[in-house]
Amino acid sequence: MIIAIVSDTHENAKNTKKALEIINEKKADMIIHCGDMCSPAMFKIIPEAFKGPIHCTFGNNDAEEFLFVKIMEPKYENVEFHKPAGELGLDGKKIAFTHYPIFGEGLAYTGKYDLVAFGHTHKKHEEKVGDTILINPGALFGLDSPASFAFYNTDTNQVTFETL
Repeated sequence: MIIAIVSDTHENAKNTKKALEIINEKKADMIIHCGDMCSPAMFKIIPEAFKGPIHCTFGNNDAEEFLFVKIMEPKYENVEFHKPAGELGLDGKKIAFTHYPIFGEGLAYTGKYDLVAFGHTHKKHEEKVGDTILINPGALFGLDSPASFAFYNTDTNQVTFETL
């Protein structure tokens, strides 16, 4: 299974659409969004372009969390929101995701997960914490570093990064 991991899209529709083209081209099975979607009006680009499951957590710039859930979940059946973190079991792998690095690091140090993803810092990052891969896919909006996101392959247990 191929999972696309994105974060910090903020209001950059152009980069989000570019990333979605790559995600669809590579036939990702799922998208995980690590927060800072910012507005439902911009975020709807994702479920309109990607028909697989989309799991999201909220970040510090997602002030209208109730509005996100109220607008998105009834209209887009493939979108599920998690707060303050998400946990998924996929293809025998345990995956956790959150927005904040401190929570991501804490989840990684439990040793319960094969992969933990977080956002917030806008910088792509990968490290091993015991047997857990801890990543930040970078920020799709690309303000203070090149716009990036990641793919996780559950079969190979490997992460690859894409830079726009």
